[in-house]
Amino acid sequence: MALERIRRDDTVTAIYGFSGGGYNARQIWKELTAAERERVRKVIVIGSPEVAKADFPESSDVLIRADPPEGHLAGPKVLLESLDPARQPAG
Repeated sequence: MALERIRRDDTVTAIYGFSGGGYNARQIWKELTAAERERVRKVIVIGSPEVAKADFPESSDVLIRADPPEGHLAGPKVLLESLDPARQPAG
């Protein structure tokens, strides 16, 4: 379904995969055409061991994060907090 969505909706410019979704993101990337890969400007994968930047050739903006110390399910929250300065603790 994700591949179909990317193909029919040219406003899709990113792929996000958490846990098993990271492995799906890698497979989706392999199926994209060169033009579709060019349109997808950002790839984010969290908590998917063995998925690496090298799995997304031709993409210059790939963020791969392992599970944080807080545990696997905390991965998306920890990533969000690390990217949003407004959510950072004061001090």
